[in-house]
Amino acid sequence: MAAKDTHKAAGSAAQPNMMKEQDRTDMLLGAWSVSWIGMVGAVVASENWRQWDGMDYIYFGVTLAVPCIALPLGADLQLSSGDYLSWWSVRSNVWIATVVVLASHFGTQYFYALLGVRYTLPTAGWELNNVPLSMHLMAHPYFITYHTLAVKVIQWVDPEYPKAPQFPMRMRQLGLLWLMGYATAYVEAWSISSFPHYSYPDREAMMTVGSAFYSLLFVVTYPMYVELHRSHAAEEKCSIWQVFCHALAASMIVLVLYETWRLSIGRISPLVDDTLCPPYTHSILGHPDSVSVVSRP
Repeated sequence: MAAKDTHKAAGSAAQPNMMKEQDRTDMLLGAWSVSWIGMVGAVVASENWRQWDGMDYIYFGVTLAVPCIALPLGADLQLSSGDYLSWWSVRSNVWIATVVVLASHFGTQYFYALLGVRYTLPTAGWELNNVPLSMHLMAHPYFITYHTLAVKVIQWVDPEYPKAPQFPMRMRQLGLLWLMGYATAYVEAWSISSFPHYSYPDREAMMTVGSAFYSLLFVVTYPMYVELHRSHAAEEKCSIWQVFCHALAASMIVLVLYETWRLSIGRISPLVDDTLCPPYTHSILGHPDSVSVVSRP
């Protein structure tokens, strides 16, 4: 009994250190979010991007993405102890990077096929599955900012965080996160609409229905990321492999939702470039004549 009490006391003493490490990471990621948004705003306002080639976009993507990892990890190397794979700076970036890579590599194809979206920026040949590498890189700070903000909102509305919420509070949190998901998708679509290298044929459809389609990603990832953050704050045991699998599960759910939309609703805009689309770009509820099978040489 005494040993159990000692173990419990040791765990209670360790939790503030864990919270401090996690809070420090969130603070640094929040600070960097303000910085990179300012950098993007300055580049857009100055129109320097008009002179950029493919490598310039990649360098800019690296400039925005690397500090998401380097800033909190550098602080942990100085101030934290123990297994570095247990640090939130590592776990949050592994989770976000996994979701970003899969969403960019596979999910973007649905944007090509269903929304008529396409990228026309120079790539210098650096593409993955017809998606510019620079877009993979720039998505990382975007998603870091989105999900860090989602955690802060939940901490604000739930005074008992990180304690697991009761059913009514959990439902309120889910509703709030889902609203945030649509707002995130809408604001991003609006903010990038003036960038000529990201085009789509129907602005109104993209801003309304397209935002609903994009929000399917955040409907899944926001609650799952918040739950991962909560479990880390509560010191629940979880390996880095489990974190990776957790991100894989979130990505798989998103792709299932995208595919369900494709099969049940189909395209909301005319195709712009069907060579950038998945093999089947029609709805099973659509007219048979709408079937389009893309064959590649």
